[in-house]
This record gives sequence, structure tokens and C-alpha cells, in this order.
Amino acid sequence: MIDAQQASKEQVADLLDKTADWFDTHKWMRGDFFTKDRSAACAYGAMKIVGGVDKARAGDPEWSIRNEVVWEGREAFEKCLRKDYGPTAIGVYTWNDEQAKDKRTVQRALRRCARRLRGGKS
Repeated sequence: MIDAQQASKEQVADLLDKTADWFDTHKWMRGDFFTKDRSAACAYGAMKIVGGVDKARAGDPEWSIRNEVVWEGREAFEKCLRKDYGPTAIGVYTWNDEQAKDKRTVQRALRRCARRLRGGKS
């Protein structure tokens, strides 16, 4: 049986993997969360799109659940970035806009973090 904390980690790991997959068919960008047509996004903007937070509204009962997974995803990803890139990776926004080289770098970092959350080595 999986306890609530493990389920939450699995949900977050799934979000990170799905976000990496999203970039297989979409463009990566810097400087904003995403384009109006959602054809391009930064790392966190893509998490929001994949998590369904970009279109959900605060009054929607599903929004709180979706928002929690996305929020936890951002926090977990930032911990992984600090481990991999050092203290200069202060946040996903700064890392995305200043340190990430391309969308492949973003995809690899997302997948590596998802593996760590599931207890795998990276």
C-alpha cells in the first residue's frame, strides 16, 4: 500500500515526466510562462499547462488539487536544480531563463528529478 506522501511524490514525478514529454511536441522559451496559444513555454509554464492550472480557475474545485501538484512539482524541481547546478539555481524561473541551454537540457533535468522522486539514481 502506498501512503499519502508516496502518492504525492508519484503525482509530482508523473507531472515532471509529462512536462518533459510535453516539450517533445512544443517549443521551449524564456522570459514568460507561455505563449497565448500555448505552443511554447518555459519549464514552469509547461508544468502549469500539463497540470491543468493554466486554464483552471480558483473557484473550480479541481483547481486546488491541480495547483497543489504543480506547486509541489516546482518545489521538488528547484531542489533538484540546486543539487545539480549549485546555489546559483535559485529557482526554476532563473534557471530556465539564465542557465538552461535548450529544451533538451530542460527535459533531461525534469526526467532526472522525476527519477529521484521515485527513488532512482541519477
